[in-house]
Amino acid sequence: MEFIDRMRTLSGGKPVGFKLCVGSPVEMAGMILAMKKCSDAGIAPPDFITVDGGEGGTGAAPPEFSNHVGTPLVEGVALINGLLQKVGLRDEVKIIASGKVVSGFRLVRNLALGADLCNSARGMMFALGCVQALKVRAVVVKARAATSLSLCVSWRSATRISAPPAWRLRTRS
Repeated sequence: MEFIDRMRTLSGGKPVGFKLCVGSPVEMAGMILAMKKCSDAGIAPPDFITVDGGEGGTGAAPPEFSNHVGTPLVEGVALINGLLQKVGLRDEVKIIASGKVVSGFRLVRNLALGADLCNSARGMMFALGCVQALKVRAVVVKARAATSLSLCVSWRSATRISAPPAWRLRTRS
């Protein structure tokens, strides 16, 4: 927490946080309790925690990792939300959900579980053709996931980026 406070000071007061994938609920509880202890001592907690799911972000992770390492996003968001509420820090720390947010339903589900906002990279990468379904060889997927946006745009038509406005329309109704 002292490092986060130092980063906030060095950045001139900009929001500072961290990203993680929940491994053990006990370890996460220990981290939240440390935040509370520091908060009581005058050191502000992080402004946000970005929770990533253990499902594999770009789709290029080996199946052994994406299926068996880390907590799934929905469980991680719910756990962190509950822990922050228990220690009284929920109003101070924003939760960002990050992982497999590819539809309006998943976005609303994450918000309902306690996330304040959601990151979505996978949907954009699908729209650009940079990540294919798991039918493509892993080497090709990794190469496409690691390329710059300009390479992806030249590879597939950029007109497919119109998916996110459709999510917004669906989540409003």
